Amino acid sequence: MVEEEISLYIILMKTSNFGELETRDRPVRNHTPFLHLSLLQYRRCWVFLFLPLFLTALSFSLFAGSLRAVIFVFCYTTSLRLLS
Repeated sequence: MVEEEISLYIILMKTSNFGELETRDRPVRNHTPFLHLSLLQYRRCWVFLFLPLFLTALSFSLFAGSLRAVIFVFCYTTSLRLLS
């Protein structure tokens, strides 16, 4: 049963959209798909994770006209540039 789960896990990871992953013979801990992702692959996923927050902050700054929102958007985009 465990060996079947590990082989299914490896097949899923090879066919996922996260790029090429290392699939060494090692135990799968907690069966989490994000366990073996490298930092570069996390950076590829930041768009899907932070884009809604960025668009919300941008719309708040455009429609509310608040200086605080403009500063927040500037700091947020600067921190994203530093991470990538």
